[in-house]
Amino acid sequence: MPLPPSWLRRLTIFALLLRLLAALLWTVALPRWGYGTLPELAGYVMSDAYTRDTAAWKLAHSGRPLLDAFGYSDAADQYGGLLFLLAAVYRLAGIAAPAPLLTAALMAVFSSLAVPLGWAFARRAFDARTARWTAWGLALYPEAVLLGSTQMRAALAIPLAALGLWGAALAAQERSRRGWLWLGVSFLLALPLSPPVAFTLLTASLLAFLALDDWRVLRHPAARWGLGGAGLVFVLILWLGRGQTPLDALLFWLRKAAQYQGYLSKQASGWMQRTFRALPSWAHLPFLLFYGLLRPLLPAAILGKGAPIWWGIAVWRALGWTVLLAGLFLAAVRVALRRLWTQLPGVLSLAVWGGALVASYRGGGDLWDNPRYRAVLAVPQVALAAWGFLEQRRHPSPWVRRLLSGAALGALWLFPWYMRRYTPLDWAVVSIFKTLALGGVTLLLYAVWDWARAPGKPHPRPLSHKWERGVRPQGGRGEGV
Repeated sequence: MPLPPSWLRRLTIFALLLRLLAALLWTVALPRWGYGTLPELAGYVMSDAYTRDTAAWKLAHSGRPLLDAFGYSDAADQYGGLLFLLAAVYRLAGIAAPAPLLTAALMAVFSSLAVPLGWAFARRAFDARTARWTAWGLALYPEAVLLGSTQMRAALAIPLAALGLWGAALAAQERSRRGWLWLGVSFLLALPLSPPVAFTLLTASLLAFLALDDWRVLRHPAARWGLGGAGLVFVLILWLGRGQTPLDALLFWLRKAAQYQGYLSKQASGWMQRTFRALPSWAHLPFLLFYGLLRPLLPAAILGKGAPIWWGIAVWRALGWTVLLAGLFLAAVRVALRRLWTQLPGVLSLAVWGGALVASYRGGGDLWDNPRYRAVLAVPQVALAAWGFLEQRRHPSPWVRRLLSGAALGALWLFPWYMRRYTPLDWAVVSIFKTLALGGVTLLLYAVWDWARAPGKPHPRPLSHKWERGVRPQGGRGEGV
């Protein structure tokens, strides 16, 4: 297999150095300029990473088998896979105290592998230009850099997702066992880290395979009979279980977890409590899901108070999510306009938006857990956003531009609303719903104004992109994918 292009190798090294630099920054800056919490004083940017890394060091020096990491402590690691890996590093290193830079460096190495693997997937699934944008996006995306510079499961889950998606593309386009092998490896490696994450990655990869394979597998009578039989067994289990099935247990756990996270979000914010009181009970969950999709919100991050280093982290994360959210919006609109629901862009849109909603539900709209859960699908998110931006450049749609520009203008109303919370500004609009209504009206007025001043309907450009011709991409075999 040919080597990847030289620019990709340099970009991968740059991504690694960026994550190592971020890990060094947390170790040096947080003890000096943070809030003085134990994780900060120890050099950790996330409290979960501090708890897990400390537990790993203790396990490594306890003399106990490393397999005790599985079931060691829910507080340290709910599933044990990452705790096992970190404890193994500490046991091999034999150092006398927890060393966050050592384990963070290991996470940075794994995290940087998402760049070439994500490029390889996008190169086969889309085209060379989208793949290049995807590689750069994965190298620079703030949430991926943050998670890749600390001891969190997402640092491993993101490259494993890229590996599974690349394997799915290989399996669909080459009809080789190699693709299925890499897809299986990604699933098996993710399983000890987190079974929910492993099955999420497997589902996304299988959906990508079906879309790239033009759903040919489902055309076979055996596949249809198999799906029908599986559905029948599922219904029988539900009927015979009478409320005691594993599915019911899973749904109960998800419901209770979401209620708990929502309770924490509500208790942490006075305005959230007022908002919930103003809404009927049935609207609490939809509002929390929408709120979680937007977080971290850029106006809130810019106008928020706190230690300068945490303010910088907040703005950095919010800026990255804002750009990515705009690309995902462009991709969703393009999918709807071209009716690409059963092709890869439509399937990925379903996966990433569904995953973001589940993350918001599971995280209760939280500022840290919610984006962390969402970032597991960073590779399809970045690839889809890159495709959305490039499609808008290839075939500009004035209405897509109007919607995006109008949404940006409408979001400006959030600045005085947040300034009222953080400064002495006496802003008349107190309700968040009235603020959102002002944003909606602004979007509508801008779209109408821009449409009215348009000189005339432009001539349509000739269709040139493979998705618009309905041709399944074949990938680029000349650049080592």
